[in-house]
Amino acid sequence: MAHPPPLHPGNPSFCPVRPAPRCLVLPREFVQLEMSRETPLSFCLPGEADEGICPLALIRYLVDQHNIFVQAVDERLLLARRSTHRADARTAAVSSRHMLPAHAVAYDLEGDFAPFLAGRCVAPAASGGGVRYDFAKAEDRLLHRHFADTPAVDLELRAFTFAREERLAGGLGPLRQKVAQAPLPPDTQDAIRRDVTTPAQAARCMEVLETAIGFLTTTGGSFVKRLDESAGEMMLHQYLRTVLLMEDTSALGSRAVAQQVQLRHLEALHGLLSGLTEADPFEGVDAKYRDDLPDGMAEILEKRAPLLELSTLLPLLKGFIVANLKEGTMDPESKAKDNVGWLDPGGDAYLMDLPWFADHWPDNLGTRHLVAAYRVLEGAEV
Repeated sequence: MAHPPPLHPGNPSFCPVRPAPRCLVLPREFVQLEMSRETPLSFCLPGEADEGICPLALIRYLVDQHNIFVQAVDERLLLARRSTHRADARTAAVSSRHMLPAHAVAYDLEGDFAPFLAGRCVAPAASGGGVRYDFAKAEDRLLHRHFADTPAVDLELRAFTFAREERLAGGLGPLRQKVAQAPLPPDTQDAIRRDVTTPAQAARCMEVLETAIGFLTTTGGSFVKRLDESAGEMMLHQYLRTVLLMEDTSALGSRAVAQQVQLRHLEALHGLLSGLTEADPFEGVDAKYRDDLPDGMAEILEKRAPLLELSTLLPLLKGFIVANLKEGTMDPESKAKDNVGWLDPGGDAYLMDLPWFADHWPDNLGTRHLVAAYRVLEGAEV
């Protein structure tokens, strides 16, 4: 049997010439890449961006080819007027998360199919001394013995998120849904800043924090939408020791974090550590959203800052800017209030539903002024 051409992003069959809506367009630098033992591991971890789109595209290609084959089997059985077998006996589509070797297209060429061909599908011709091949019988054997019950595959793939990208992947939204979050007390923030004095210390603490967030947001699966309020009162170091079984919590690198941070403070701690490890969190934000504030707007924001719940607003606003304003696709002339108002602070309401935001956020502040507005409000919080 002929083997398919090697699969790599440069293979034309990997993606149509004119990409379909769900077809991933690969970066130019990945097009001629071929896998080897020296290839970085990140090319094996499926994701929606960067190297991760290569394994994601490969998985989609293989699933598509499998389902195309299953559809061809369906059509052939329908033409053979045996479609009732498919409708009644065939297994429904199986999730890729539960797929087993038994669900794949497979047959034993040498041990099963070839002997059947030799014994049942080849006979002497009636005249001429040649042989006669019964291709219909061979096809029927393949269809009904090996392919008829092969299910289609429903691709459900968990993408890989790198450390420090939890916020950009929406990781803190599920955290707020699972455990109600609260700001860190000012004295605790000051104590953490005294303990964590270098970006390296902050990065080590962030690794432990994001591990805890990852496990906490999946606690109870989809059946538990929100944990009891008492869960938020558990100390972070206690959660690490008793739930994650981390005997050594020294990687937190801060006595204040170990003794004063509860699970309801994780989002606030995440924001604090991010500020300690990033020289400028808005460095990659498109220039069109970095315009100076209109005359008088800085004074308005400073005056209204005490009326805005900055401990809730600033982490949400920062996450929105970093996650949405780097690509330049959002209209800079749109009202910031209309865009930011849809952010979810946790609970049953959006920002636009909260009186302190609806009444005191300036209506005439544009999206192009968001970075400058954040800087003013951040300064007002200190």
